[in-house]
Amino acid sequence: MPGTHRQNSMFKKTEGYVQSGNPFPVTSCGRRRNDGSPIQMTDASYAKKNAKMRKDNPGMNNQQTSGTSSARVKFAARFGGQGHSMKDKDGSPSGYAHALKRWGFSSGAEAKAFANKNKKS
Repeated sequence: MPGTHRQNSMFKKTEGYVQSGNPFPVTSCGRRRNDGSPIQMTDASYAKKNAKMRKDNPGMNNQQTSGTSSARVKFAARFGGQGHSMKDKDGSPSGYAHALKRWGFSSGAEAKAFANKNKKS
């Protein structure tokens, strides 16, 4: 069982190397465990990670926030009908809202209408 004395005595606590900037707390045995909650990513941290990723991978395509490319239509078809909430319980934009925003949609209904208008039969 997680967190029991037996499990925690199986692994020695790490000494020496200490990882900084990890969002998960260190357990009693020295490991890090996700408690099941998703990591919240702000627009600023996303932009920073995205800029680094694009710098490291210059051959990547640009994000398509406008136009009727097949990738954008497919995204709109997948995400448009999901009906998730645009806000989390604390009032901040949800992951669903962030994903739609990255592709240039303000709501699921807008994405669904876009997909229906531009899909190939």
